[in-house]
Amino acid sequence: MSIRRQQLKRERYQRKQRQCTYTDDQGMRCAHEGRACELPDYDSGHVDIEYVCGEHAARMGYCPGCGQFWGGVGSFEMTGLCDNCRHAEADNWHDEDNDGYWEDPNQAVAI
Repeated sequence: MSIRRQQLKRERYQRKQRQCTYTDDQGMRCAHEGRACELPDYDSGHVDIEYVCGEHAARMGYCPGCGQFWGGVGSFEMTGLCDNCRHAEADNWHDEDNDGYWEDPNQAVAI
């Protein structure tokens, strides 16, 4: 088997491993590639990695922004983002460089 064929086979296997683990009511598995989401077990210190696509992340309790498990937390259930991602997104909207952007250009400037 050629080296290129081995690489393609390995890439196909890795892509299948990263496939979204969401299954619907009929048992059909999602065909999208997922991102690594973490489900920590605080008693044992072990972290389970599950691959979930962005479409199904919030439905399964994972934050689509960072991939951490936040299922059952009220603020996450309402917004679909964890507190960390929600605050980071709010900080991105406020940029000091653009504070004067919304000022009226027709307003007289005192010299």
